[in-house]
Amino acid sequence: MFKWLLISIAFLVSGSVSAQRVLHLSDTFPIFQLPTTTGETYTNDSTLQYPTIYVFWASWSLASLELLDEIKLHYHVINPTRRGVKQMFIDVVDISIDTKPDLHRIAVKREGWPWEQHLIDYKGWESSVLNNLGITKIPTLIIVEKNKKIIVIDPDINQLRNTLSNIKLNTSLSN
Repeated sequence: MFKWLLISIAFLVSGSVSAQRVLHLSDTFPIFQLPTTTGETYTNDSTLQYPTIYVFWASWSLASLELLDEIKLHYHVINPTRRGVKQMFIDVVDISIDTKPDLHRIAVKREGWPWEQHLIDYKGWESSVLNNLGITKIPTLIIVEKNKKIIVIDPDINQLRNTLSNIKLNTSLSN
């Protein structure tokens, strides 16, 4: 009897641990804070100026680096009315799960990603932000509209290209 009581209590306690969030399409992307590589704090609590791509990655993950390079290809659009002027049509926020500052710094510098927001807290998988957002694998990519609604989660490469093309087209038409 005592054994079953202990098992029941253990089951109840393990069940009461807060479950990880599961993000779905059209959900509002949760607010979080993380330090940037410049030591400032990034918070996504204000209205977004552009649709935003959040990429969770690591310097040791080839799939992560390839995904970020694909995004880099689409980051700027040349304004045909002002030859050579690059305009953004999306924001990109990369969130690294690296735990070693040197590896992260080298990867960001070597890859030359043009966006400003490189976030990292050096806690790796122990990061409370990863836990609160339910991020369990890398790379993980989430695209959020200006109104913070999630429009894409973990697209394949063709779906990513199509989504970015559609965002680019809609941005060009509205400007």
